Amino acid sequence: MAVADEGKESRQVTAGRDAFVAGRDQFVINVNVPEATQDPSSQPGPSRSDQPGAGDDSGGLGKLLFTARVPKHSGQLSVAFGANNTLVVTEKDTTVHRWSLDDGTPLNGAPASPAPRFNVMRVDVGTRMAACTTMPAVAVSRGARVTLLHFGGAGYRTATIELGSNECLVPADGARFATYDGRGVAVRDFADGSVIWRAPGPRGLAAAAIDGQGKTVAMAGGPNLLAGSNKVVVAAEDDPHHPREFAFANLPVAAGCHLGMSPDGELVACVSFREIVVVRPRTGEVVHRRPLGSVREDVMASLGTRPHRLTCSPQGDVLWYRGHRIVDVNWSPDASRYLPQSGLCDDIAFDHATARLATVSESGRVDVWEWHPRAPAR
Repeated sequence: MAVADEGKESRQVTAGRDAFVAGRDQFVINVNVPEATQDPSSQPGPSRSDQPGAGDDSGGLGKLLFTARVPKHSGQLSVAFGANNTLVVTEKDTTVHRWSLDDGTPLNGAPASPAPRFNVMRVDVGTRMAACTTMPAVAVSRGARVTLLHFGGAGYRTATIELGSNECLVPADGARFATYDGRGVAVRDFADGSVIWRAPGPRGLAAAAIDGQGKTVAMAGGPNLLAGSNKVVVAAEDDPHHPREFAFANLPVAAGCHLGMSPDGELVACVSFREIVVVRPRTGEVVHRRPLGSVREDVMASLGTRPHRLTCSPQGDVLWYRGHRIVDVNWSPDASRYLPQSGLCDDIAFDHATARLATVSESGRVDVWEWHPRAPAR
């Protein structure tokens, strides 16, 4: 197992505990539902009639593969697929829960970190999380620091990264994680938090996305009172100072956007208050584009302070989590479809390698679904 190197010095990173310590009892109730005995009428969520099969051209949710519950949580749950076929959920207070998806058993997690001190000079964006897909490690941010947790055996060890007054964690999962500090995005090593490379970007940030290997970063400038976001900058590790750009339609005043990137870094999805667009930045090709639907259908559902998440496949299929619900974006003139769900959703994650969708609800229910991609357009 890869862990933080205790002897490595960094001005920005301070080493955590010298040895592994036992993780807190997670109080997790795990329920494994065999396929042969599953009763659709007794299970919350989609019924069988709502679950397209593998041969259905429309694709969508398939078999329920895993379910668990996080009771009495502190709110604002986030979910991610971690290394070694694990699932990770964090709470608002940074408590970490983990499960093995091989057999559904709970794994050691971590308790909440201390509450941050009030800082009048800092605008906090709440708790954020990024899970590593190559080693059992999780980055959680709260206040002015990012805590790296490396799990192994029955315990974990930590390393802490102190953030600047305008710095925040980019909530994206992969082999590396990233922070934004007002000058651009710093792509960091999960082992110790050290900076691997930097992508210069806009001074204000509306949204950022990073690919699965941490080699490509997309950034959109933050809106102000006179102008909205209308341009995405995409930088690559092998040539960070010559980024590619593409524009998108947006409202003219104080309107932001949301970004997602395919795991290979080839496609960037962008949602504004005017349109949804998927672009191949390397060539400038517009793979998909459609205007938003009605104000009630798309725009009003996008408002509020709850987080958004865009997942983009290498083929350009997009899932858009917004307003506690999950939208499977349709590129035809027809309205995009909401996925069937029971209760309000707090977050989603997508494992592109195995085509699995993870959801976590406000009630603390955690589900992993089989996902059937749509048939290619003819």
